[in-house]
Order: sequence, then C-alpha cells, then structure tokens
Amino acid sequence: LYLRALRLSEEMYENDDPNLCLPLLGLHQIAYERGHYAIAADYAKQKLEIAEAAFGESDQRLVDYLDDLGDSYEQQNLFDKAIPLCERIVEIYRMSLEDSDPALGCALGRLAFLYHSVGQCRNAEQLYERSLKILGGVDRRAEEQIELAAAVSNYAELLRTMNRSEEATALSKKYEQD
Repeated sequence: LYLRALRLSEEMYENDDPNLCLPLLGLHQIAYERGHYAIAADYAKQKLEIAEAAFGESDQRLVDYLDDLGDSYEQQNLFDKAIPLCERIVEIYRMSLEDSDPALGCALGRLAFLYHSVGQCRNAEQLYERSLKILGGVDRRAEEQIELAAAVSNYAELLRTMNRSEEATALSKKYEQD
C-alpha cells in the first residue's frame, strides 16, 4: 500500500514535494522493523533529501529525518556514516534549543556513542560529559531517564577500555540512585 501511495504521490507532486515524505516514512518504518536496514536507509535518505530541499539544511524539522537515516546506518554498524548525521542534529539543536535542553543532552550522548564505536575516545569522553551534565541536571521523563542510563553505561564502558576502571565504578555509583 505504501508503494502504491508513493507512486500516486509521485504522479501528483513534484519530486521534491514534502508530501512524498509520508509514504517514504511508512516504507522506511516497515523495512526497519523487518530488519532490512539498507533498504530502510534508502527510504530515509530519500525523505531527508526531499525535506532538505523543502525546508533548508538547518531546519529543526530535519531532526527526525536525520535520526531515521542515522538509525538505519547504526543498525548496519556504519558508524562513520551515522556520525555526520548526528553532528547535524546536535548543531540544529544548538541553534534552536537552550544549552540545558534534554533533547540536546540525548543527541550529545548518541554522538558520543558513535565516536566511541569508531575508537575516537577523546571526542566521545567530552561528549559523554556534556551529555551527563545536561541529563543529570534536569527533571527527566522516562525517555530521558533511559538516555541518561545509556550515557552512564556507555561512558563507564569507555572509561574501562581506557584502563580507568576506578573512574568507571565511581561514575556508575554516582548515578545509581537515579
């Protein structure tokens, strides 16, 4: 049905019309949920290109499109492709949100994880610290609590790989009550 909707939308709209994003979103979600991450990435990339043409490259509406493509790359362990997308998300948030906004903290934690995954430990460590500073200092909803727990766990793992086990243990204990 989504393929049919896409074909009909392509007949009705220009190639760069944002109305094409809805059937592409559905196709992306189906492919992603079925574990077809390369196909999901193709649909997400198409959505992103259309949204960039319609809204510009730094519009906050792009965050979801960047996130979908980044998730698809991350599931394929294509961290080098996911990093620039997450960097753009962080930059968009920096331009549009307060420095203490939990969404920025979550994005910084994700970017830290990506850097960590490709062995860029110094970059990852700085980003984990900034993420924890933001997420640890706000009243959190369930989503931010999950992101905080992930950032603490991932940062502790990074510290262990850097032979800093005592710091990792102290970090975990500091956030245990949360």
